[in-house]
Amino acid sequence: GDVYKRQANSNRENIILDALVNNTQLQLIIRTLKNVDRLINSKTDSISIDNLLYEITAFKAITYFLVHIAETRNGAQCLVQNKLLQVIGDITFLKCDLDLGLTVFTQDKLTQRSGVVELTLDEKKLNGNPNNNLSLKELTVPIFKLLTAVLISAGNQNQELIRNVKTLLISIRKLLICIFKYDTLEETEGSKKDHPSDDLVRLTVLLCSLTSYYGENIL
Repeated sequence: GDVYKRQANSNRENIILDALVNNTQLQLIIRTLKNVDRLINSKTDSISIDNLLYEITAFKAITYFLVHIAETRNGAQCLVQNKLLQVIGDITFLKCDLDLGLTVFTQDKLTQRSGVVELTLDEKKLNGNPNNNLSLKELTVPIFKLLTAVLISAGNQNQELIRNVKTLLISIRKLLICIFKYDTLEETEGSKKDHPSDDLVRLTVLLCSLTSYYGENIL
């Protein structure tokens, strides 16, 4: 019974995936990953904190939906063919220097009061002033899970995909360095507990391992 149930679920998922691909819906869904990036980088629109939180929540929901698709080889191939890596490569918050910080200027639409929110990996900032700081892990963990799922499902025979993901990792090298740096700082200061940064570090190590990336600047 379980075998037939699994087969039925697999067939249903393949039908849904085929429908998404044939109607170009999958490519449109993948492109929405850039929405939160556009909002963060918006120079003209005043951003409400509610709008920012909404886009972050939508981003996470879409990314985990794509992770589910990526759990099969067919799904992973469809994501790659529909320009997943190019879209992730265009996301600018993954390329920022977190030592300089990633600042978002907000405005309350009711009171018209301006504010500043910083996206950071620094646990001290997050614990010290949670109202003015958001964890960048909320955005990076789902993306790293998605890349990991694609690589594992595609298998280590797909050298072109591995090379392309490695190229992507080179482009976000500053972020990877910051992830390891903050993790080392927490260990040194004895403040390291089991929190989302552990997930982020594990995923970063796994991505680097799957692509044989050791921090170099060029391929």
